[in-house]
Amino acid sequence: MSGIKRCLAVVLAGIMLLGATACGAGNTQWALRADDLEVSPGVYIFGQINAFGEAQNILAAKQVLATSAPTLDEVLKADIEGKSGKDWINEKALNYAKQYLAAEKQFAEKGLSLSPEVTAEVESSVSYMWEANEDLYTKSGVSKESLRKYLTNQYKRGEIFTASDIAFTDEEIKEYFTKEYAKIKYIDFALPAEGEEGYEEKMAAVRADVERYKARVEAGENFEQLIFENTKEYYESTGSTTEAKLAEEGEYDLLFSRSQAVQYGQNFGPAAFDLEIGAVSVVEEKAFIYIIKRISPLDKPEELENYRQTLVSAMNNDAFQKLLDEWVAGMTFTTNDAALKKYTPNKLKIS
Repeated sequence: MSGIKRCLAVVLAGIMLLGATACGAGNTQWALRADDLEVSPGVYIFGQINAFGEAQNILAAKQVLATSAPTLDEVLKADIEGKSGKDWINEKALNYAKQYLAAEKQFAEKGLSLSPEVTAEVESSVSYMWEANEDLYTKSGVSKESLRKYLTNQYKRGEIFTASDIAFTDEEIKEYFTKEYAKIKYIDFALPAEGEEGYEEKMAAVRADVERYKARVEAGENFEQLIFENTKEYYESTGSTTEAKLAEEGEYDLLFSRSQAVQYGQNFGPAAFDLEIGAVSVVEEKAFIYIIKRISPLDKPEELENYRQTLVSAMNNDAFQKLLDEWVAGMTFTTNDAALKKYTPNKLKIS
């Protein structure tokens, strides 16, 4: 199996609309159908488990909850993208199921097959994941055969992807890098603790410093020199004996993707992507105020080369996801209401 296909399969397996409904007459042996294809309850539940993991990561990254690993109950009650966690997981799981059927249909229509080597790799993945998570799967309603079906589907997507012959020009890669990554220079200013003696005066002094340095940044002064001066002033104001050092050009620059933005602060990360290249802004977090300036990630040619494989992989995933969405939009699905009401995310046995 090629590196690209393996990467795609692993990513899809790790996370993971037009339609009709059917009461199912009490039959809960299937969750979703399209033509002569269907999604079993076990495959649908596996999608719920993946959706829970995604929801957990979203909440942890945004620091919405106090814990770094929100529990199932916390996730189900949380607000995620304007929906309850329970509804969000259900919608994700149903969409995963639709993508599952779309991939099965495309794989058959293209006359593709899995080689013995890929089939062996599927079995290896099944064995590994089953051994690591058997208790979770069996108690939640996922059989080993359901796991095998789900993972086989991911590897089929790898074959479909290869057959789709997706490629990108150098200019497209550069455009993606500039749009989906933010490279930031910043100066930070520590805020006084609310309620401490002289709080108002100290806050006013910090804000005055921010405006003073912001004017110098906008005037085009060397950013590293400004970082050095600000650090030196801070050490002197706190009586620290630590000696400030002038950084090398770009030493403190940050480079992060759009999906990583919230890891740098609920305001800092998103604000970086609101800026045009060369623009300056002031961002306030709980403990710091930042002056940030967005610069181009293409300023250093080696940066593009260092990230090229990551960029192409992300672009491949985005392009294939777009194809999946198009295939899903072109299909008619029948949902089994009885099964969907029976297999709810609150029944997942996640400790």
